[in-house]
Amino acid sequence: TLECFAIDLLDYVLFKSQSAPLRNALIKAGIGADVSSSFDTGLLQPWWNITVTGSEPENTDKFRKVFVDTVKDLIKNGIDKELLQAGFNITEFKLREADFGQAPKGLIYNIQLMKSWLYDGDPLQQLRYEPLLSEIKDKIGTDYFEKLLQKVLLDNPHKLLFTFKPDDKIAAENEKKLTELLRKKKEALSAQE
Repeated sequence: TLECFAIDLLDYVLFKSQSAPLRNALIKAGIGADVSSSFDTGLLQPWWNITVTGSEPENTDKFRKVFVDTVKDLIKNGIDKELLQAGFNITEFKLREADFGQAPKGLIYNIQLMKSWLYDGDPLQQLRYEPLLSEIKDKIGTDYFEKLLQKVLLDNPHKLLFTFKPDDKIAAENEKKLTELLRKKKEALSAQE
């Protein structure tokens, strides 16, 4: 759909480009060592994942504030149209050239087909990108992307913020449990076994 295509473009512009304003704001604020993102359209309900690595749980509120303030600033002052155009050009080139890196084209096309076909949609919908390219290109000079950011990042009630904290003792505990389990199994074996 147009919205998914536009969010995918925003994902590149805000997080993956060299000038990625949201990624750079989070890193500059010292929230974590790196910020990455992905937008997954292969599900009935697509989702946008933003990951901060090398951070601490106590940075959660700081993350939320910097994230929301940066998004509000982008909505108020506009996303750099040159950055949107550059992201669009990269996307268009990849689609037209079928540039999937090392992956075979046929495999990627089949994965694309399944994104709608699995949910009783038109399987070829995912391969018809010309109308989407044309429509997105026309929206670059408008406030469409800012309104989309407002809708999917600020007004969306379906958000989740969670942290993973590594347990530096888990490997040793698992090793101890395995050693004990193997010891018990060995003791239960007969001499012949």
